[in-house]
Amino acid sequence: MSGACDNRSVTDSAGLRHEGKPSYSMSDLQRITAGELRGRLARIDNPHARAIAERLWKAVERQFTNQYGQLMLKDHHTLRRMAAGGVQQRLLTRLEELRRLDIGDIVAEGPSRMQQALESLHPFVRFLHPPLSLKHSAESAEHLLRYLEFHENPGQTVPESFRRSWLFVSGMFAFLIMPMLILVMWIDFVREQRWLVIVVMFIAITGVLLSAIQLAGFGRLRTLSLYVSFTDEFIGMDGERDADSGEPGAERA
Repeated sequence: MSGACDNRSVTDSAGLRHEGKPSYSMSDLQRITAGELRGRLARIDNPHARAIAERLWKAVERQFTNQYGQLMLKDHHTLRRMAAGGVQQRLLTRLEELRRLDIGDIVAEGPSRMQQALESLHPFVRFLHPPLSLKHSAESAEHLLRYLEFHENPGQTVPESFRRSWLFVSGMFAFLIMPMLILVMWIDFVREQRWLVIVVMFIAITGVLLSAIQLAGFGRLRTLSLYVSFTDEFIGMDGERDADSGEPGAERA
């Protein structure tokens, strides 16, 4: 980072932080749109907080970018639709958990707080994925995306993203490689019972899809919850809620 004063400026200005974060319901997920979420960026007056929020929003957009680099997320898509695939209730739970965490304070205290949180990082994980070296305040977004649970649970040793990645690899091995090995080892029997090939292929394809879905769902959950919770700390929520109710002077994000 560019220094402690760089980070403290996230919270120094009066009126930029709002005490307490709002709670969310399923109706809120149905009401809030992607356009409103992106519009929060313009409502953050603190430049350092806005830079972090912009990186978090880019991480959200990457979750909705296809293999050809096309952004599939539209302004009218609701937060509930963005959290499709069984993530909606988990998103509500996660947002409720993050209400108890002051993310702005983590960023304001700078690299020392972030490095201290990673003291319990498992050596094997540290070897495979060395902790990030933060030089600018905006880079705090990457730290939060990778290590946020270390600030919630001081005894954490392995990042959840690391666990999920290995779960994906294990799923690929269990449902794709193992069935193929069985086919090779029992090739003579399979030749007589060809229907086994169909069963094995069905298991393999299903397993790969489930492994990919759980990893993608985790990515959406992590980025969406962090972006919403972080921006909640720097914007007033009254404008968003009034805009939905149609009250005069309401302002939509």
